[in-house]
Amino acid sequence: MKFRKLILLVLLFAVLLTSLFPQNIYLLILLSMSGFLLLPLKKYWDQIAIAIILFSLFYTIMVVLGGEFKSGFMTLSYLITPVSLYRYGRFMMDEDVEEKPRIRLIMFMAFAYLLNVFVLTIVDMSIVGIVNEDRALLGHSADDDALAATLYGLMSSVGVGMLGVLLARKVGVQRIFSLVVVVMSLLVVVHLINRTGLVVAVVCLFFTILYRENFKVFKILLLAGVLALVGFAVFASGLIDPELLEAYQKREAARGMGLSTAGGRTDLWFEALGELFVSPLGWKQHSYAHNMWLDLAKIGGWFAFVPFTVAPFMYFKRLWKLVRMPYSNIALLLISMNVAMLLASFVEPVIEGSMLFFAFLMFLWGMTVSFVNKSRLKF
Repeated sequence: MKFRKLILLVLLFAVLLTSLFPQNIYLLILLSMSGFLLLPLKKYWDQIAIAIILFSLFYTIMVVLGGEFKSGFMTLSYLITPVSLYRYGRFMMDEDVEEKPRIRLIMFMAFAYLLNVFVLTIVDMSIVGIVNEDRALLGHSADDDALAATLYGLMSSVGVGMLGVLLARKVGVQRIFSLVVVVMSLLVVVHLINRTGLVVAVVCLFFTILYRENFKVFKILLLAGVLALVGFAVFASGLIDPELLEAYQKREAARGMGLSTAGGRTDLWFEALGELFVSPLGWKQHSYAHNMWLDLAKIGGWFAFVPFTVAPFMYFKRLWKLVRMPYSNIALLLISMNVAMLLASFVEPVIEGSMLFFAFLMFLWGMTVSFVNKSRLKF
């Protein structure tokens, strides 16, 4: 079993380290197929896994029938990757019985996944400065789906989830490592004038502190007040680059792109919801709906939408049990990662934007479910 685990880990990090390479899809397929071949065939098939595989099956069929077929490997990935990575996440949580190895695994996964983005951002900042108003790295067109600010904002939510390590108790050097990941992730967000990433960070920080302090409202309000005062002092002191403030003000002032419309997303959501009832088998739309469920419904219609609405419903029940468990560092990290990635999924295209992000999310779901199941046996 240790040899199988080693093979899967090597493939996993090979996939994550090549997150922005087009050839990454071949490694993702290899990892997904290896999961079916190397993991115990009869284990980790729960109700969530069944719902995920039903979603994948219907989504893949609708991709082919709807003329959305672009690549055989990508289509195969739609079919096998989600459930394979979910089961793999369950396996990895069961294999590591100690808390620290589990935290290190998630932490190193996040860093490997974001390493290319961090490097590109640093290089881009050396060329254009702290603000990139074109909102695309190294001169690529913002219309390029693979390199648009939306994708980088989505990916950065993984790094923001490392707040769970940064705010954990007695984690030593891991706190420093997580600080680097969180700061670099926020740097990506700020460099590309991404407002969604800032909102994700604030909400993730709130829920992470909420769980860490055992839902003690007074302590949380006191800390929130201190943070607000610090933020106001930094803002008033002029330490923030005026160019950065001006760039965010321009985005907010743009017609239909203010925070009141979630950056123009509310119109897209209402339009997609209307299409869902008018076109139950999916519909043609050039723009994204900027919501994971509505974007997959656009391709897969009700056949894909229903099972992937059932799966999160069952998963959220496990997540609620996690929140109610006694404090542990790994629980804190799982909560912060789930909050950051799920919140980003509500406001960004996921499967069409980044299949690897979706795979990472399924892996996280698997780890969370196994942790909750094992913890229930203990408590």
